Amino acid sequence: MMIEEESNPAENNGAFPLTRWTRVGRLRGDPESSEGRRALEELCGAYWYPLYVFARRKGQSQEDAQDLAQGFFVKILKGDFLAGADQSQGRMRTYLLTAFTRFMADEWDKAKAIKRGGKIEMLSLDFEDGERRFIEEPAAVQDHERAYERDWALSVIELSGAQLEKECSQSGKADLFAALSPLITGAGEVTSYESLTKTTGMSVEAMRQTVRRLRLRFKEILRQVIADTLENPTEAQIDFELRSLRAALADA
Repeated sequence: MMIEEESNPAENNGAFPLTRWTRVGRLRGDPESSEGRRALEELCGAYWYPLYVFARRKGQSQEDAQDLAQGFFVKILKGDFLAGADQSQGRMRTYLLTAFTRFMADEWDKAKAIKRGGKIEMLSLDFEDGERRFIEEPAAVQDHERAYERDWALSVIELSGAQLEKECSQSGKADLFAALSPLITGAGEVTSYESLTKTTGMSVEAMRQTVRRLRLRFKEILRQVIADTLENPTEAQIDFELRSLRAALADA
C-alpha cells in the first residue's frame, strides 16, 4: 500500500472543510441533526471493518462479531455513545476502538437481548466480504490494537482510492484507472510501465506523466480523508497521522 512522504499543498493553507468528526460531534447538542446523522452513517460504512476484525481477533465467532459491529453502530447512530466523544483528547479511530471495547464488555448482553426480541436495526454492511478479507489476513496476531491500527490505515487508503476511481469514472477514464491503480495506490499486483503500454495504448512517457498526476491527486484525497477524522485539522496534524499510518502498515 502506498502512503508516500507527506507534502503541504500551498492551496490548502491549513484550512479544511467541516470534518466528519466535527459533524458527528454536533449530535451531542442536537440529536435530531440530519447533518450529524448523515456523517454517522458515512462513518459506519467507512470504518466498520477494522472493528469487525478486532472482534474476530478477540475470539468472537463470525456471527457474534457481525452482531457486535451492527449493535455498536446502531447505538452510535442513536447517539448513545456520543457523550464521551471528546475529539480534542484523541483521534477518531482511538475513540471508536475505546468505545467498541467498552461496548463488548458492558453492552453485549443487552444487544443480544434486543436481537432476540427482533428489535435490532440492521445496517447495510458487507460482512460477507469482511469475513473473506479477515480470512486472508495473517493468522498470528499478538497485538490486537496494532492490528486494528493497520486495518484502519488500509481502510483510509481504500476510501481514498475509491474516491479517485470515482473521479476517473466521471471523466470517462475508468478503464485507465483500473489499469494503473496498482501504480497509484499500491493496491494489487504492480506491473511494469512497458507491459501496461499494451493495455492502455499509451507510450511509456505518457503513462509516467499520467501516473504522476494521479498519484498527486491520490495524495490530496488521502490527506482530506485523514483530515475528515480530525477536529480542526492542521497540516502538521495530518502529517503526523500519515506517519502513524505508514508505521502501522510497516509493522504488518
